[in-house]
Amino acid sequence: MAIDINLPDIDQAAFDTAQAEIVQLIRENAPTLDIRRGTSLRDLLVRPAAQFHAVDTERINRLRQTYSLALMAANPALADMDIAKALLANLAYFPRVGTLATGYTAFYLATAKDLYIPAGYIVQDGALHQYQTTTAWTARTGTVTDPATEVQISAIDSALGKYFFVLPMTALAVGAEYNAQANDALQAVSSPLANVTGLAVYTGLSNRRVRSPPFCSIVTARYGQCGQWAMATGPSCATSTTCWASLPAARSMSTSGPMPPRLPCC
Repeated sequence: MAIDINLPDIDQAAFDTAQAEIVQLIRENAPTLDIRRGTSLRDLLVRPAAQFHAVDTERINRLRQTYSLALMAANPALADMDIAKALLANLAYFPRVGTLATGYTAFYLATAKDLYIPAGYIVQDGALHQYQTTTAWTARTGTVTDPATEVQISAIDSALGKYFFVLPMTALAVGAEYNAQANDALQAVSSPLANVTGLAVYTGLSNRRVRSPPFCSIVTARYGQCGQWAMATGPSCATSTTCWASLPAARSMSTSGPMPPRLPCC
């Protein structure tokens, strides 16, 4: 956590201040005790007490700073996720879990032959972001009789193959980095399929993230997750080019459906 402070995090100046406070407290309450430097009481009592005092003081200071949105924005290291959730809840802001990116992947073939693709077949992009089929499919050269489990193989003039078919795929994890542009190259992670000569993003993969309220910058600076906060209640706002500029995936790569809900913009 952001306020998890330990002794190695305390600098010499903070320790000296804490030790001076401990010495003053002892002298006020037990003036006859010999706590000069080099004495047993100084080494075995004062110094350990000063160490604990310095750590506790820094923890309290850090915790106090997390009570302020302005201080958290000025020091993103304080933006511990649990503390941010509790603080923003006072303003009716709550975290929303991101959605998995979904879209279509093109499978290119050397020849037109029926092909079975199992559920859980995994591909990845050049940055090792992985996507998978969630159901089993059969690519057919003949008539498709069950659109829920079968897809049509079509002819195409492409450097990647003479034939192709497309399948819906879903990212294995949540995150804006899983958004992908159409025609991005992919490669198989699961065992290669016979006759497949190439893979590529077909229509784009997108998690269609919602817009963020103004306080998203507090968490974004530390976690890079602008777009995960949404207001529980409140009016919508008009389309804003500035707001959308930080969320290109939601505008240009959504494969289907309406635009995300319009919430107060960043």
